[in-house]
Amino acid sequence: MKYLLMLLFIGLMWGQEYDPETGEVLEKLYNPKTGELIEQKTPLDSIVLPSNSNVNLYLKDISIKDLSTKQKKIYNQNKIRVRISGNRNYGFLRDFRWSAYIKKGFFKTKRFNQIEFFEITGYPERIKIVKHNRKLMIKYAFLYPVLNLILLTDNVMSFMIFFGGVGYIYFDYNTKIIDGSSFDDALLIANKYNQDLIVKIYNENN
Repeated sequence: MKYLLMLLFIGLMWGQEYDPETGEVLEKLYNPKTGELIEQKTPLDSIVLPSNSNVNLYLKDISIKDLSTKQKKIYNQNKIRVRISGNRNYGFLRDFRWSAYIKKGFFKTKRFNQIEFFEITGYPERIKIVKHNRKLMIKYAFLYPVLNLILLTDNVMSFMIFFGGVGYIYFDYNTKIIDGSSFDDALLIANKYNQDLIVKIYNENN
């Protein structure tokens, strides 16, 4: 009888699981229908992030309003601005006429062409797009004046050649142009670059 009780006690002790930190017995839950063990999950709201965690839930919402006067000055001296040279009503030509600049001071402005802009903002793969589209623009720049000279002859054939050439330029442009380096693309990239700049300035000084 004594040995039987000892075996029962050992069996009960062997089947128990204990909390390694508190030594308390961990209760097991079973599904009443299947009899399978239900694992207890730790609720997410009970998990505490370590004090040295790099996760910052607020930086993504930082705006220029959160910067100090000194930080705003640093930001304004390093933010990238994009503009179109000359008249803005150039149609599709405006995608070839934009440039970027950083206003370092009232009389000091640093200018960048499209290739330099994509290098600075971290989009080197778009430099090939700029070069490809620029070659198309150079071709059109030579072809269009020739068409105008032909038009000066003022006959039916010259009109046919002129409108045929214009149609060719339109078709060639729409089939060979590569998206990714337009004025609108540059604006989006500049806005993202400037937002990252705000976060960087805020993070380095706070």
